[in-house]
Amino acid sequence: MNNGNGSGTVPDDFLMEKNEPSELVEYWHVLLGHRWIILGITAAAAVCSLIYLSLLPNLYTGETQILVERVNKAPKSYEEMMIPLSGGDEDYYGTQIAVLTGRKIGQMARSELGLDGVDYKVDARRIRGTRILTVAVKHRHPETAAKIANKYAEVFMRETMRDSFYMAQQMLKWIPEGGDAAKGSPSAPEVTQTDIAESLDYVANDPVIQSLKNEKLAIESQVREMSQRYKSQHPVVKESHERLRRVESEIHEQTAKLVDKLKANVSGQYQITNIKILQEAVPPATPSEPNRVKGFFLSLFLGLGLGVFAVLFVEYANQKVRSEEDLSPSIRLPFLGYVPFVKELVKKKRGKGKKVHLDERSPGFSVVQILKGNSTLSDAITNVRTRVLFSMPYERSKKILVTSAVPDEGKSTVALLLAMSLGSMGERVLLVDADMRRPFLHQYLRVQNVKGLTDFLIGSASLEETIISVGGLPLHAVTAGTRSANPVELLESKRFEEFLNQVSPQFDRIIIDVAPVLFIPDGLIIAKHVDQAVLICGSGMVHKKIVKMVKDRLEAVGRPFLGVVINRADFEYGAYSYRYKYYRYYKSYKNYYKKEEAAVV
Repeated sequence: MNNGNGSGTVPDDFLMEKNEPSELVEYWHVLLGHRWIILGITAAAAVCSLIYLSLLPNLYTGETQILVERVNKAPKSYEEMMIPLSGGDEDYYGTQIAVLTGRKIGQMARSELGLDGVDYKVDARRIRGTRILTVAVKHRHPETAAKIANKYAEVFMRETMRDSFYMAQQMLKWIPEGGDAAKGSPSAPEVTQTDIAESLDYVANDPVIQSLKNEKLAIESQVREMSQRYKSQHPVVKESHERLRRVESEIHEQTAKLVDKLKANVSGQYQITNIKILQEAVPPATPSEPNRVKGFFLSLFLGLGLGVFAVLFVEYANQKVRSEEDLSPSIRLPFLGYVPFVKELVKKKRGKGKKVHLDERSPGFSVVQILKGNSTLSDAITNVRTRVLFSMPYERSKKILVTSAVPDEGKSTVALLLAMSLGSMGERVLLVDADMRRPFLHQYLRVQNVKGLTDFLIGSASLEETIISVGGLPLHAVTAGTRSANPVELLESKRFEEFLNQVSPQFDRIIIDVAPVLFIPDGLIIAKHVDQAVLICGSGMVHKKIVKMVKDRLEAVGRPFLGVVINRADFEYGAYSYRYKYYRYYKSYKNYYKKEEAAVV
């Protein structure tokens, strides 16, 4: 409606910002259009999971808790013995868990319980922030699971304590005991335990030992000097030897003290492992695995995700023509519009409880009745008609060829609908069924296919006998007529050109339905005699490369396509986002003009 100053008011339903759907909305409509596929995959996943989960045996978990106190690691050298031991708890307890679940403990536990060949699962973990380890055993019988868990803890504690005692004994053996001679080969010099002890860095670096050794060196030097000047019985020499013996005795005593101190430090710092069983496992009352409820819902989720992924992958990886967007840039053919699937419209009418009158001679539906009773189909054909009329001037669009790439794309249906729509404008329209191999137009129009195009071309019927006036419809028709064994020869004959020359003055528009042109040459022959050609593509039925091939073939004979009509489009749940947008604006258009009509009334 216009306001007083003549400016138009754009209704809110047509505002692009408001109506432009987001990508999520487009995805939603894609999924909604394939909802039965998604539900089928989800249901299949659920059924498979139920069967699988029902076959799984129940597993019971027995858990035993063990307190493991920190223990210092054994030193690798004498120097490490005196270094305060420290280390990360994570490394230490990780090692303990590896030992607890290792092969040695497992074999001993199996052997002591007599469970060789019995299948079970064992795992251990540390309770976070504590010094407690939990050993968990899973088995089909709860009593056996608890028994194995307790045995693992028992064997682990026993073997750890045994290893600790052994390591402590070995460390003490490394340290020399005293001044006994170490026996070697007869020719080797005697090496005493004192010599070994004095060689330790801990002893050699002691300040007292170093002072005594320096004093010993000085006395030994003095003895050598005195021995050169005096005899061995001289009092000065005797006194020097006495002082040397006293220093050596002090070194020996100090070394013995340091060795005793070293042993005490080793025994004090190398603690015996403190392991205690805090809580023994008891037979569990309920199974821990499998979690059938969780598994079932997880399978539902995975099935749903798989279904969604499959639909989106097939939808957006599909190379078949389904929307206007598929026609560019690879094919580069003008788009003339969408036409809904007529058979689906019949089903929807029946589903809503409306009575649909179908002729018994029809192949299952009446195109004429559906066109009159369905506004969606009527508006779609009107849109196609408008684009056809505005694409070319009248003198270049009088004779229009309608074809498809492959069979069953609905070319005959669209040809009939387009002819009826042009006839409703007051034009004299002739619809010609030139598909001599598989004619259908006479069934849609519910007329007899007695004398038609074939009969005219072979000279057995006149033009007046072949042209039929379709009662109740604004058009005339020429059926295919008698079946011919050589349609190519008939279409290439002069008689076909004469046919077009004779009917052209009588009609404003001539619509010619021809056979699919991918493998049949009929359409290419007829294309030489028409003004324009329209290609019908069944939504999702033909690959883009095939459409491109058909386009190139028609261009080779000098008759490029006027454009493409996408037939069998699903307006309600369009699989492609453009179809959804198209239908959304179409609904806004209808609702807007319904309001305008109500306001006028």
